[in-house]
Amino acid sequence: MGNRSVQLKPASVIKCTQLSSKP
Repeated sequence: MGNRSVQLKPASVIKCTQLSSKP
């Protein structure tokens, strides 16, 4: 959902993943 974002801002992707993980 944000492969390109990972290269630009890996930290942002990690945060988004944690939020997405939650219901």
